[in-house]
Amino acid sequence: VWSNKIIVLNYSDADLALAYSRMGEVFGKNDMLDYAEKFYLKSINLMSYVIDYKNKYGSFLLNNNRVDDAKAIFLKALSLNPTIKEIHANLGLIYIIDEDYQNAETFLNQAIALDPDYLLAYENLLVLSQKINDSKATSLYLQKILNINPQHKLKNLKENYKIETKKK
Repeated sequence: VWSNKIIVLNYSDADLALAYSRMGEVFGKNDMLDYAEKFYLKSINLMSYVIDYKNKYGSFLLNNNRVDDAKAIFLKALSLNPTIKEIHANLGLIYIIDEDYQNAETFLNQAIALDPDYLLAYENLLVLSQKINDSKATSLYLQKILNINPQHKLKNLKENYKIETKKK
């Protein structure tokens, strides 16, 4: 008789946590949100110090408009390891959503301090600068984005801000 039940004794906790995290992703992409959350939590419970599982779960929560829950997960992950740029960028985005622009800028700048070419952080800083109507910062972030990736989808905006990109 065939069964799709996992015999957990045959696998290490690390293997199971990875499988559960991936199952959470698959269920999430197929809008089976209760199952997705169940498997994300299983992965975190098995490997509570693996930041990647917390980051994926937090992103899942954020993508499903559970902003406060996502913030709590990201802050826990940050307390375990403050050097993960993605966590800082996700918190920056959350603070933009919460209209706490000072904290948003702090977290996004920390992401850039960890990776000076972190495109997503610059994209979020660009959004932030537009929300606070800082055209000088908008121009600066747009220029940085185009210096990192001259073919970026925002390249058509450079004429509006008189930006020249560096040749690589």
